[in-house]
Amino acid sequence: MAEPEQIIHYIEKFFSTTAKKGELKGKKALVTAGPTYEPIDPVRFIGNHSSGKMGIAIAKELHERGAEVSLIIGPVTTEFSANGIHLIRVTTAEEMYQACHKLFGKADLAIMFCCRCRLYSRGKRKAEDQEEGRSFQAGTN
Repeated sequence: MAEPEQIIHYIEKFFSTTAKKGELKGKKALVTAGPTYEPIDPVRFIGNHSSGKMGIAIAKELHERGAEVSLIIGPVTTEFSANGIHLIRVTTAEEMYQACHKLFGKADLAIMFCCRCRLYSRGKRKAEDQEEGRSFQAGTN
């Protein structure tokens, strides 16, 4: 693996304002962004506060450089214009996985952001949940 200084130099050079617009023409890029929501029941879900802003910015930059960009994005509240970017909206981690799996083999490059949610049980459940015997057990994706 390259030294951190070399990696930083490469990233700065790649994203510099002097970079050629169109240098990625003919390349296909896959980018993921935003949170996923895992339903507990019809009303509640487990999610995270990801805004998707970093993935959106990267997708726009890749598009400006000429890449054909597919952006797979979770349920974000961030307003943005997807002009020229193939946008695929998903909600759950499984939907994100399936969309990525479908496009990954066709992509020349992939930039994937993910946020892993860890669940901890703290405190008592609501009284009605306890009375009705409802419980929640997290599974793995």
